[in-house]
Amino acid sequence: MTPFYAALVLIHILLLVYWLGADLGVFYSASFLTKPELSVEARRTAMKILHFVDLFPRMAMPLMLAVGSTLALLGGYAVLPEGWTSPVLGILWVAALAWFALVVKLYGGPNAGLTRLDYAIRYAVIAGLLVLAVSSLTGHGPVVPGAEWLAAKLIIFAGIIGLGLGIRVVFKPFAIAFGQLVAKGSTPEVEAAMKAGQARVRPIVLTLWVALIAEAYLGLSKL
Repeated sequence: MTPFYAALVLIHILLLVYWLGADLGVFYSASFLTKPELSVEARRTAMKILHFVDLFPRMAMPLMLAVGSTLALLGGYAVLPEGWTSPVLGILWVAALAWFALVVKLYGGPNAGLTRLDYAIRYAVIAGLLVLAVSSLTGHGPVVPGAEWLAAKLIIFAGIIGLGLGIRVVFKPFAIAFGQLVAKGSTPEVEAAMKAGQARVRPIVLTLWVALIAEAYLGLSKL
């Protein structure tokens, strides 16, 4: 293992640590949002913390794709036609950094057009990962024979992105109820809606964590 490759492995691990660690912070912060004994202002502060910490998993996703793809190609776990590796990696890194910039831009404030673009990117990445995985498992993709674990990682990562989209959809009723809390104060109906929304999101989040840990195990077991 060269020093450069080892550095990429370290970065890949650190991205996972920041992703999972930040998710735990988001999960914990969210628990304060549904405590009626807290003031509205205190819960608004908890939401600000949650919103900031949630930025790190969103930033980690495009970088993990770029770093992971680089590791796969440089490590010989995936191969491309002769002369394609450098151009493909260059394009992949430019695309990943552009997506990273988009995520940071969306953190600055809502933007309907950019949000739709972000959704479109995620759907495209899911489709691309599944195509690469399935084609590799049938002997027609870039993953080399004997590295089927890498194809499995592609499928799991596609699932992780899908789970993230699912969290956004399921979280919407909670966000609406929280907006009512801030605008009009606490009511039994608002509190019930928030608790119900949080309960619906929880199993999706836990499933996403299991998927991240499975990704890490598959990768580390082959080092």
